[in-house]
Amino acid sequence: MIRNILGKIAVIVCIIKIQLINCLDVIKEIDEHIKYYESSEAKEKLFELFKNNCTQSNLGELLNQYANLIYFGQNDDNNSLKLSYYFYKLAAFYGQQDALFMTSLFSNFRLDGSYNILQNLDKLLENAKNTISDYNNQTSSEGLDNLSQIELLSIYQYVSEKRNSSSVLDLYLSSQQQNFFSKLALAHKYMHGRGVTIDCRTASLYFKDLGKDQYLHSDQIPNLNKIMRLDLEIYSMTSNLFSFNSDKIKILETVKHIGLNYQSSNLRELYNLAESYFYGINGLRRDYNKSFEIYQSIYNSKKNKSSNTDTFRAGSMLGYHYLRGYGVEKSLSDQGETLSLNGLGNSLNITQHMIFYFFFYFFKGFLYYNGYGVQKDQRKAISLFKKSAGLKDINGMYNYGVIHMLPTTDIHLRDKQIAHQYLNLASEKGHSLAQYALGLLYLDGVDFYQSCELSTLLMSRSMSRSASSHFQNSANYQYQQNNYRQSHLNYLISGYLGEDVSLQNAAILADKNSGIYTYSDINYYDLQNELKQDPIYKMLVEKKFIEIDLHELLFEDILQMVKNKTNLNNLLKIDKNSSKNSIGGYVSYLLLKTSVNQSGYSYLRLGDYFYYGINVKQSYLKAYQYYKLAAERKYLNTNNQFSYIQAQGYFNLAYMEQLGQGVPQNYQLAYQHLNQSLSLTNDNFLANVLLRINFLEDILKLHDHDTQKKIVTQLQLFSKQLLNDYKSTFKVLSCIPFILMILYLYGKRLRIKHEHNV
Repeated sequence: MIRNILGKIAVIVCIIKIQLINCLDVIKEIDEHIKYYESSEAKEKLFELFKNNCTQSNLGELLNQYANLIYFGQNDDNNSLKLSYYFYKLAAFYGQQDALFMTSLFSNFRLDGSYNILQNLDKLLENAKNTISDYNNQTSSEGLDNLSQIELLSIYQYVSEKRNSSSVLDLYLSSQQQNFFSKLALAHKYMHGRGVTIDCRTASLYFKDLGKDQYLHSDQIPNLNKIMRLDLEIYSMTSNLFSFNSDKIKILETVKHIGLNYQSSNLRELYNLAESYFYGINGLRRDYNKSFEIYQSIYNSKKNKSSNTDTFRAGSMLGYHYLRGYGVEKSLSDQGETLSLNGLGNSLNITQHMIFYFFFYFFKGFLYYNGYGVQKDQRKAISLFKKSAGLKDINGMYNYGVIHMLPTTDIHLRDKQIAHQYLNLASEKGHSLAQYALGLLYLDGVDFYQSCELSTLLMSRSMSRSASSHFQNSANYQYQQNNYRQSHLNYLISGYLGEDVSLQNAAILADKNSGIYTYSDINYYDLQNELKQDPIYKMLVEKKFIEIDLHELLFEDILQMVKNKTNLNNLLKIDKNSSKNSIGGYVSYLLLKTSVNQSGYSYLRLGDYFYYGINVKQSYLKAYQYYKLAAERKYLNTNNQFSYIQAQGYFNLAYMEQLGQGVPQNYQLAYQHLNQSLSLTNDNFLANVLLRINFLEDILKLHDHDTQKKIVTQLQLFSKQLLNDYKSTFKVLSCIPFILMILYLYGKRLRIKHEHNV
């Protein structure tokens, strides 16, 4: 009898185990669907899992995936961010630690309702300051019952400081459960001191741990990391200072890969398509079968393979597919000086392809070193790696460098100098494993000098091609598809994971597009009504899975301070028609402050914010300081976009110095900065002709003839330069107002001189 009972228990356990495995497999499929914006498939499978018994055992995972579905805009019913935040918090409540990474992101950028609370408290305190002088007076504030002004101040200070502490705590808890993204975000927080004290050692240890997860698996492929800088896409002909609402983001031409025919004569397009499938970028799922098929099509497209770089690169990638068994059965063979790359009889003779030797040397060296398809010969492999490295192949450099870090054998000698030389060369060219290896060496300081800062920098760079690069690539793709909201939200995650360019891109999109955030995204006052309309929430209520009130789930600490839900709801209300202050603008402000090291663009826009008092209290002094940083920043890349930023910075300084805004009035310094602005770019000032006339009139009134002469001479030279630079009729006509200004100023100078003589 006992045996029968045990048998039944075993069957039940087996059934539960099978069901659990199936549920987890489907959840992984849903994650892939969401990742590649396959919304209909993701939603259908997710709803099915909520309906069956998977809900009981995997509720946290399901809630997290549903929150992802909403965040990435794939929920037909409602895609408001506050709804996704609620389900992330609920997922964490039910034990899903991965959801804490997203709750941390919401807290960090005040998308968690804290923006609403601070805005309303700020208004209440300002009104109280104008009407009541006694902060300890126990009076009812407008819309809040039984709260004194001193209590409001305490709440304001608490919520202001809570953003950093909450975001760091959520990351820490999630990282303890080995969440990759949380550990990466924490590493960058400690590296840059964002919300925590800078601690190089802690940051480097996080990076070290991440590298083990990311690169020490033989089948791990570093992701393709494509960087798109939106600040370089903005090249306005008008002044930032005087046209805040007129700057437009240049829309990039959309490249449509999906519709290409494999027989296309454009091999570069086909190669890009194969690359998209291989890495899973540009809106396509990673599919080795398809990448193999397209690489094979390219390789077989021309008999004279040496005539096209893409043909040879495709052949090399075919060799890599066979090496790893990606999309095809693993198969490699060596025939003297010929390596079979695709298993179909098409071979590359290395004597016929000198320009492409390094591809061949590396792969062949790899085969000999490991004995794949050939007799193992490490001496020959090392010789091939050296040849590959000599031809500037980063894989050859890395392998040759690593080999010389290994202990001396009868095959090779350990040579730290050679190892460092080649690892450093590979690292400078972006080889992720070389960057990680050097980072470890500098961290320990055994063979080289110890440098925590250099170690952290190198390992952080190696992480740029980790799993987190998916968000940056996805953001680039969504931007090219004109889907700016989803592009921004992907850049937001990528930036939070340490990609500084993504931080600035997210800031630019939030700054330039009013539709990034909607009123519904942050109207937490109405969250309960939205939940009542949500099909998943209603299903959870019917199954009695909702065990906690939403106010207690989202705002438990603040609820205790404001004493009741009525007060809390009043603080969560948000002004729908606010013109200068918006959540999008505020997020942009936070991002710009974080990304100021990327380019002067961030300084320039922060200057605008303080000049106009947008999302911050107006301060001409701070505006002047940021414009000064933008103007005086040293740029390694001196292209037109960066010159424009510097020129704009100098012009804004000159304008404020002329009017005495934020600094004492100083016409001489204003002229100096104006001249520096003129020397950097021509286009910047064609839209500010009338403004310049008024500006220069004030300078001419100084009766300083030497200064007047210098100004007019400079403007005359500038007009000639404009005419030389702009050959087209349209551009010449655009210079006419400026030429008229010069004539006007010249006449003005003569008149002033005449009046002075009289």
